[in-house]
Parts: sequence; C-alpha cells; structure tokens
Amino acid sequence: MPDLEGVSYSEAACVAAVSEYYEFLTKIYLHKSEIICPPEGGWPSITQAYPEVLARFGKSDKVISLLAHLPYIRNKGGAEDDSCRMVTEGYAFTEVAPAHVMGLTAGHRESSKIIVDTELGIIHWNKYPYRNQETQIREPIVDDPYDWAPEEEAEWRAESEAWATTDFFEVLKGLYTDLHFIPVSNREVLS
Repeated sequence: MPDLEGVSYSEAACVAAVSEYYEFLTKIYLHKSEIICPPEGGWPSITQAYPEVLARFGKSDKVISLLAHLPYIRNKGGAEDDSCRMVTEGYAFTEVAPAHVMGLTAGHRESSKIIVDTELGIIHWNKYPYRNQETQIREPIVDDPYDWAPEEEAEWRAESEAWATTDFFEVLKGLYTDLHFIPVSNREVLS
C-alpha cells in the first residue's frame, strides 16, 4: 500500500492523467468535441489575468497554474466565475480548504467532491463508493491524516479515500471497465 513518502506532485503528470482519462471517456461515451484543451502556454483567461483577479480565488500559484493547463469538459449551463469554487468544493469545504487544494468536479450539494492537493500530489474522493472493499484497482494512500495533516484539515482528509494523482485516474477507469460505472448518456453515469 502506498504512503505519502512515495508520492509527489507534478503538474505535468496531473495534466497528462486528466487528459488520458478524458480520452478514455471518449472511447466509451463522451464525444471528443466535448473536451476542450488549452492552447500551448495555458488558458489565456488565466495566464493573462491580473494577479489581483486571481488572488480573489484564494488559491496557490500551483493551483492557478494547474487550472491554466487542464483540459475541461464543455460546460453546459454550469457555474461560472466566483460560483465555480462553491460548485466544485462546496460551501462547507471552502471554509476549511487550504490554498493548495482545488475541487475537480461540479455537482449539487450531495455530489461527491474530488479534491486535488498540489502540495502532496494526491487526490481525495469524499464519497468513494467502494471504500474498504476488495474492488480496488489501485491501493489508496495508507497514512492517517490525523498523524500528518494540520488539525483543521485532518477531518475532511480522513473522511476521504486518497490516491496518488495518476493512481486516482486509473481507479476511475477501472470503475468503468468493471461496470461499477455505466454511462447512460453523454451527461449521466449510473453507479
């Protein structure tokens, strides 16, 4: 089982893992035109933004850089601008989230939250449906957050499974190939 000592953050590895995952999704249900990739150098709306505008988001330079280089699935009526953080992280989480983490998914209040940690190189999934089961494609991080995380972060980290970034996306792919996730349209997946 992996531990935090064997994991580190790499923006290039994170961007590649997200890109490969989206490519995987195009093979099973998502149309390629739904994926939008940044131009070389990153999304101009982020890379050319005034620093005071980016500072409003309360995120570290690593998070801002990652956001500038990630591909996205086309937004159809979702959140924009300031409300994006609330949709991806949730109100309660934004109150305790350190600047070096960011939400990767959007959804309603009861949706799973997938949180990328750009300091540790791990991804947390707060409602992983197969926790403590033998269906693991990749083993989660075994370190107890109460042993290493600041007190204000330990609870939300402990309530989530966490994997090294690249392992996390292999877990997601495995949930599709093992038919735990079943696409029923290009916007809905049953689990």
